[in-house]
Amino acid sequence: MIKSPVLDLMKSFNTEEFKRFLEFLQSPYFNKNSNLVKVAKYLKKLVPLNNHDKLSEEKIWNAVYGKKEFNYGIMKNLVYELKKATERFLAVEHLEKNELYKELFVIKELNQRTLGEILEKKIVTSKNKIENGKMNISKLYFLYRFNSIDSVYKENLFSKESEKLADDEELSNSFINYFFASIFYLNYNRLINSKMLNTETDLKTVINFIEFYEKAFTGKNILSDLYYYAVKITLDPDNEECYDTLKKLLFDNYEILDHSSVKDFAAILSAYCQLKKSGSKNNYVQEEFDNTCFFLDKGLFNAEHNSFFDSNLFSRLAEYSLVLNKPEWCRDFIDKYKDQLSPLNREVRIGIAEIYLENHIGNYEHALEILSKTKPEKVIEIFKIRSIELIIFFNLKDYERVYTLIKNFRSYIDYEEKVSELVSKAYIDFLNYTRKLTDILVNSNNAGELKNDLEELYSNIQNKKIANKTWLKTAISNSLTEADR
Repeated sequence: MIKSPVLDLMKSFNTEEFKRFLEFLQSPYFNKNSNLVKVAKYLKKLVPLNNHDKLSEEKIWNAVYGKKEFNYGIMKNLVYELKKATERFLAVEHLEKNELYKELFVIKELNQRTLGEILEKKIVTSKNKIENGKMNISKLYFLYRFNSIDSVYKENLFSKESEKLADDEELSNSFINYFFASIFYLNYNRLINSKMLNTETDLKTVINFIEFYEKAFTGKNILSDLYYYAVKITLDPDNEECYDTLKKLLFDNYEILDHSSVKDFAAILSAYCQLKKSGSKNNYVQEEFDNTCFFLDKGLFNAEHNSFFDSNLFSRLAEYSLVLNKPEWCRDFIDKYKDQLSPLNREVRIGIAEIYLENHIGNYEHALEILSKTKPEKVIEIFKIRSIELIIFFNLKDYERVYTLIKNFRSYIDYEEKVSELVSKAYIDFLNYTRKLTDILVNSNNAGELKNDLEELYSNIQNKKIANKTWLKTAISNSLTEADR
């Protein structure tokens, strides 16, 4: 198989994108190398590009040059040119999808060519597109840039006669709105990464920005306010009032925000719920599930808005629905959205969801049958498969197999370098506490001792960040119920 990032880039193409890529290569304006067209036509027949034998350099060479003797240097250059063409295609695709980038480039060209009358009209129509459309941070940026060009044009022209040009207050407001939305967005990402990775971060700057914003700017721009509240709840997860305000502000203004912004805030609500799960009196699994279902019903995650349905979201919703004992909902969800997943990991993610569902309803043998056919490649998928396999054998009370799986899983974690320390610790704790639970069930001599040990174990895990924690708590609770009998 050829070793180049170009293959990963092309694997990410859906059918329509591959068609457009071929059209791109066939355009003499974008590409004058006819051999690249031959390569693309050959690869198009192999989509989803998983047949490694047919992706070898020799096979591709034969598709392009026929019986001509293989030349490594020419082949290497061909792959390099294909990579450059693929990157150009992605750049053109991005530009075609982003009208405001094109508007800005045209406005800059008009300004440089001193086409004043055309420039004025273009700026006005471009600003109207933003003001009449749905909002996101990039639109705040473009509004500021358009106003900035307005202002410079006015100064250079020494003209005060056109009211269509931006005044100083309009320019200042557009800059302030963009600045605060951006600064809170950037600081939110810095803070949430720090929370998730359990690392220290300097809070002085962001606190200064918050205090400055609160003095004069709250309530003036929806996006700035939303990201401001996102930072506040991440700094102080116990401030549930701030969370409620953010959620209400988002739901009330859903229709005026564009798709990408709503996705950002859906992820922000989800991250908060995940931070709050441990030790909270409220059921934040239910809260996250309800929020996600709200956005799901609005069509936020549908494939028509994105290349594919997000595979991590697919897995999380399937798992949460079962945690909340909604197997029928899970079944309907899998059937409705499975075909919208990326072909890169569709079968694996469907398999994982099906395994969780079959385990939940007690069809352990069928779950193991699906598991045997599911071949994960990504680390997080391997972790999920190993976790559910362990859970199934625990449910079957095959404790000898449970001990073996714990040992093997722990060895895998110790040698796996592609996972963060925080994730490793969460899964190691899951294995350790599952072993302790198994030890208690296997070794306790009487019902009283069994009950005391189980209650102590349940208390110990309450405020800890453990992978599969909900299952572990349920398993302990079920064991306590059996001990009472």
